[in-house]
Formats: sequence, C-alpha cells, structure tokens
Amino acid sequence: MLRSALQVPAGAANQLIAQPYPRTYWREIVAGQRVPVLYVIRPRLREQGQALLARKGGQLAQVEVFEDAGHALFVDAAPRFNALTADFARRAFSLPANAARPATNGHRPSSGN
Repeated sequence: MLRSALQVPAGAANQLIAQPYPRTYWREIVAGQRVPVLYVIRPRLREQGQALLARKGGQLAQVEVFEDAGHALFVDAAPRFNALTADFARRAFSLPANAARPATNGHRPSSGN
C-alpha cells in the first residue's frame, strides 16, 4: 500500500488533500456507511473513534489508534498499517488470505525515488 501511495503524483496528492469539505462532512460520511469501516487514527482523535464504535458497533466499525505515529500513519507505521488494512479487507469482504495483496502484473512497483 505504501508503494502505491508513493506513486501518486505530487499534484494529484495535493488535490486529494485540499478537498473543500469541512471535517464534519467526513464524520457524517463515515457514520452513514452501511459497510465495514476501518478508522485508523492518532491519539488526539480517540474520542471520535469511541463515538464511531458506539454509533456503529463492532460489526461495522473497527477503530485502531496509532499511539506513536505522526500524521502520515501509512508512512510512520507502514508495516502495522499495511497488515491492519490487509487483514481488515480480508475479513470485511471475505477475501482469501492472499487476495488483499496488490497485483503486480509481473512488474515491481517503483520505490518512489
């Protein structure tokens, strides 16, 4: 997952980050989902995570707090983030153990350097 994220062109990444939506918009979107949601957060958002679990329950929400990671959880704690995401996808979408790995079509992803 980290390799894929690092391949996003800087301009596209900036556009994704600069969305004109307030934080409350995303809270409403996440809370309204009827499919399993993985909410990976830093400690300062712990209360939001607890509220999401209380609202959706453990069947539709999984909250993981990364105590020591910075803003970019998928970079700062890549092995844990990747394992957590793959495990969530397998469980949430009933995928076999090897299905959550990205297809490479015989090509190795670039390192982003």
